[in-house]
Amino acid sequence: MTEVAVAREFTLTRVFHAPRELVYRSWTDPDEATHWWGPHGFTTPRATMSFDVRPGGEWQACMVEDATGKQFLSSGVYREVVPNEKLVFSWGEQGDADEDKPVITIEFNDLGERTEMVFHQVGLLPEDALLEMEDGWSQCIERSMTHLTR
Repeated sequence: MTEVAVAREFTLTRVFHAPRELVYRSWTDPDEATHWWGPHGFTTPRATMSFDVRPGGEWQACMVEDATGKQFLSSGVYREVVPNEKLVFSWGEQGDADEDKPVITIEFNDLGERTEMVFHQVGLLPEDALLEMEDGWSQCIERSMTHLTR
């Protein structure tokens, strides 16, 4: 029996001890993102990352599972870009139709020397995938927080 995908969403809010411009850059500069992109146990080589950060621009990245070498290629399209304030983009497996991919909205709120980042994902997903995605994104964000406060 095939599980039916339905609209699912979650929100993660974190406060970074880093200025907003740096937190935003970690999401838009592949040289920064390569340090944290992927959950624990994964790496994302710089050569696999491409970010064309503008409305209609595409991005892609290939996570590699450290233990097995298995590759996970993801991609999407930027829908809204407000430098240092907001990113909206689709996210999913390479080859999936963009309109079928979940949409991620990230808001970067300036708190002086700190930044509140609000990450919101909504899209069609099987129920069992929601918890996995939320956990994976939580780990990515944790890794980015560690990278930015090194």
